[in-house]
Amino acid sequence: MKVVKISLLLMMFAMLPVSGLTQEVSHKETDRFEAISKSMEQYFEASYVTALGGIDQTGNINQNDLFYEGQIYMHLNLLNGDSFHRWFNDDSGNSSSFFNQHIFSVYFPIRIQMRQLQSNSSPVRTPSYNPGIRLFYTNSAWLNSENREAMRYLSLGFHHYSNGQSGLHTDPVTGAINTIDGSFSTDYVEFAYYHVTDLPLLKWAKLNVRQYLTGLTWEQGQSDYYQTNVVTVTGKTKKQRIRLPALGRYDISATAHLGYKFGRHFISPNVRAKTKDNVQFGLECEFVPVGWSDLGLYARWDYGYDYYNINYRNKINRLQFGVVQVFGKGKSEK
Repeated sequence: MKVVKISLLLMMFAMLPVSGLTQEVSHKETDRFEAISKSMEQYFEASYVTALGGIDQTGNINQNDLFYEGQIYMHLNLLNGDSFHRWFNDDSGNSSSFFNQHIFSVYFPIRIQMRQLQSNSSPVRTPSYNPGIRLFYTNSAWLNSENREAMRYLSLGFHHYSNGQSGLHTDPVTGAINTIDGSFSTDYVEFAYYHVTDLPLLKWAKLNVRQYLTGLTWEQGQSDYYQTNVVTVTGKTKKQRIRLPALGRYDISATAHLGYKFGRHFISPNVRAKTKDNVQFGLECEFVPVGWSDLGLYARWDYGYDYYNINYRNKINRLQFGVVQVFGKGKSEK
């Protein structure tokens, strides 16, 4: 149990703010470029920890031996709009200058995901390592002059995804996936369109297309069972203030995504993938007690096939509960 407690403390520590632009509260008016960065950053992927294996809805996947699942997501800013002005000696005071009209920023997103088991030695098997680089772009015509957060923007990213293992991907005799120490590795490029809206309910929407680069670090065993393309639509609601009897006031929001996988031919030996097998769906809900600043209560439902690297041939339909990093403007108002 000591190992588990230390691991959980490390996960919680890693979920503390990593971006000053997103988490610091400023009482001064932010400049134009910082406001654009803040609007983008508050929708970045978050860190979370969920307790135990969750509630399985169908019996397809057995994870009752989990202590927790955790995801650490860091977004390191290399260049923002102001940086490009300085780099190219553009006159930021000239509203018609190129880098005042066309705004770029570059981030290094780094994701580490793990599941710690309750079995002997409490192992963390096949963790996910997912570093990358993303270029974001927007322009003056896509910004809402009346609502500083409402905007449209694009991103183009290159990412590596692997589990740090060196064993055979599949058993040479049975063909089963080696989830103990089997190597899993791939690279992908991702193009995404985002829209921060001023609609009454929908706050943010995203359409992204991911293309896996099968000729690089692709494992041979993935060719028939892993997707080569994924198209996903994501939407996030505006925060709503509610009061729960005896529990106080909360700011709640929900994020849903619906995706379809292309290029996957089989789900198991000699069993071809059907349309329903390529559909993935997820729903995440954040419950932030009024007065909390960096963490919120968290619930998520995943349906489809397991998103955890080498476990991709396992069906999944389960609820999980835990805590999540909160992006936004700092401490919730009382």
